[in-house]
Amino acid sequence: MMAAITLLVVILLFSLTIFVHELGHFLVARRCGMVVEAFSIGFGPAIWRRRIGGVEWKVGALPFGGYVALPQMDAEGRADSQGRRLPPIPARHRAAVALAGAGANTLLALLLATVIYYGAGRSAGLREPVVGRVMTNSAAWAAGLRVGDRILEINGSPVRTWDDVMVNAALRDTLRMKVRRPDGTVVQLEAPTMATAEGVRTLDGMDKATPCLVIGTFPGMPAERAGLRRRDVILELAGEPVYSIEQFVEATQRHRDREVPLVIEREGRRLVLTVRPEWSPTYQRVMIGVELNRFDLSMKPLAQVRAWASPVFRILQAFGRRAERGHAARSIGGPLYIFQMYWMAARTSVLLALWVTGLLNINLAILNLLPIPVLDGGHVVLAVWEGVVRRPPPAKLVAAVHRVFALLLIGLFVLITIRDVRRLAGRSERAGPPGAEPAPVTPVR
Repeated sequence: MMAAITLLVVILLFSLTIFVHELGHFLVARRCGMVVEAFSIGFGPAIWRRRIGGVEWKVGALPFGGYVALPQMDAEGRADSQGRRLPPIPARHRAAVALAGAGANTLLALLLATVIYYGAGRSAGLREPVVGRVMTNSAAWAAGLRVGDRILEINGSPVRTWDDVMVNAALRDTLRMKVRRPDGTVVQLEAPTMATAEGVRTLDGMDKATPCLVIGTFPGMPAERAGLRRRDVILELAGEPVYSIEQFVEATQRHRDREVPLVIEREGRRLVLTVRPEWSPTYQRVMIGVELNRFDLSMKPLAQVRAWASPVFRILQAFGRRAERGHAARSIGGPLYIFQMYWMAARTSVLLALWVTGLLNINLAILNLLPIPVLDGGHVVLAVWEGVVRRPPPAKLVAAVHRVFALLLIGLFVLITIRDVRRLAGRSERAGPPGAEPAPVTPVR
């Protein structure tokens, strides 16, 4: 039953992404006076269809995409499904229609980021000014900051959230802090800030505390044997409070082959389990075999949208560099990889599923605007061309280029899907998907 509900949530959220994208095209096309023949969510045989207002609305059996049938997106116009010749539409209108899909996805992502920010942060304490990790070679460590410290004041002003810490760091060269240790003692510390590559000042080497939320366990590994479940929150390991994923991973290394108490929170109750960390020959480290959530639910909406977009631009940039091109190609995931992310998130919490949906919307918005024929960006390029030279490119040439790129994209889709199958099969054999406990430690900002 749980699997069926999870599958339904995944399909609905993925379909929402497609629907919003196509709705953007639809609304702007109608605003520009264009004829809309069909609006479809999904491909293949229609499992539902209805004609309303001259538009055929339908749902396809394969929920992997969608389309809005707009015959006037061709520069010279063409006949509709009834054989009526339709007039051409100005290039600026066609460009607006092409851009509208990405715009709608971006707006939905911003809305989701807002829901996540206000829905998660307050209840989970994600924005509290508690230190979750300090790098030993950093200015924060040299100043005396340690894991678990709660920052009470900076330069005489009260600090209530982690955002307050970041704002104060951005505005000052030196931070004079009042800090409460985990044992209750209060100390005064002073640390210099430093400028990042973007020119923003920050306190180097310090990350905020983040809940150590379990989203799955590896089959046959110590976490599963100890009774850890999805949605458990790890609070302590061997008597040491856990303030972040990075700290937990580091603490696990110190307890190889020893049975130690693991304190968790499950459905509002505090439970004590016993776990025995063990050496993994595959990952070359001590681990208990647990998948931990690395999605940051505490970022402000605009910052979250930028964080979703930044990796996409970085990977696209990498394709233009010979040294990085191969790594960039291997980092791309297809529909199976997306489904795995969705499945893992939806089985843990609705907010995590919304986070993945926001990420997907930003990915779809950016990739659809690439200047490639068949994609929305290709329509924008053709419209700009027409606006500059005052005539559309030859229709036969455009049609031929579209066919070539459609075949290339289909081939790429198939290759990525085959690689995803191999990748997932390999992970199943190693009993560990990506982003889990043994993955390289990366700060959650």
